Amino acid sequence: MPKPMGWEPVADGLMTPDGLFYSEEGRFFAAFPGKPEHSTSHAKLEAGDILTHLYIYPESATRSFLVAYADYPTAYVQEAGWAAMIDRAVSGASSALGVDHFDEQTTLEINGQHAMRWRGRAKGVHFVSLVVLANNRLYQVSVVNDGNYPQEELYTQFLDKFHMVPPGQNVKQQDWWPEMMGADSAH
Repeated sequence: MPKPMGWEPVADGLMTPDGLFYSEEGRFFAAFPGKPEHSTSHAKLEAGDILTHLYIYPESATRSFLVAYADYPTAYVQEAGWAAMIDRAVSGASSALGVDHFDEQTTLEINGQHAMRWRGRAKGVHFVSLVVLANNRLYQVSVVNDGNYPQEELYTQFLDKFHMVPPGQNVKQQDWWPEMMGADSAH
């Protein structure tokens, strides 16, 4: 895809002139405070061999911003159902991170897709995360902070500015941009 004017290539994606990161393969925009690093990993799960993409921006030794996504087999997602997929993702992530206490778990919809926002703690590390299931793709968007929860404005801005490119749309079709990023970004 030719990059739109003013977009800078970074970490397997592009930075827009207004500071949003866009992943063409991941089909998402995120408001990282800087240029994220990209890595992938494979895991053998009940659903099969799953490739996970991770985009992370370590702002400091005590705070990181991340977006991860993985594609699951459609039949597996349909059989499990959206609620189980999201519950498994939250349970798997929180278990891997050692989360021993949840302060919030809220089910919601984002762009017509099922999601859950959760906040949890593990040995002094605090996580504020959003898990979104879009068809068979599962996204996990998080702010990780050592010592206490990050300021609400900080994590709300990062989580609320996360947007998936709508199914059937591409980044060149800017008619949905005003809703997503504000009217100024549509130009």
